[in-house]
Amino acid sequence: MRKTRLHAVQEIIEIDFHGWTVAESLARLDEVLDRAILSDVRQINIIHGLGTGKIKNAVHLYLQNSKYISRFELSPVNPGVTVVYL
Repeated sequence: MRKTRLHAVQEIIEIDFHGWTVAESLARLDEVLDRAILSDVRQINIIHGLGTGKIKNAVHLYLQNSKYISRFELSPVNPGVTVVYL
């Protein structure tokens, strides 16, 4: 299993998917969402980068279909980051 840089700061989790495949990213996102929900974290910052957009698109589709997500948006500061609100 790949290691991910995962930081929890003031109830925000940040996860970096640079260099990951879509399948690896979605599997890890599922684990991170479970952890966030159990830990009462309210925000997840997903760093997917700009690249081809494959990971960003897959992550957004996953988030659209999750009942645990209040909303999500691209960071206004960095479009390579999706900000997720639980």
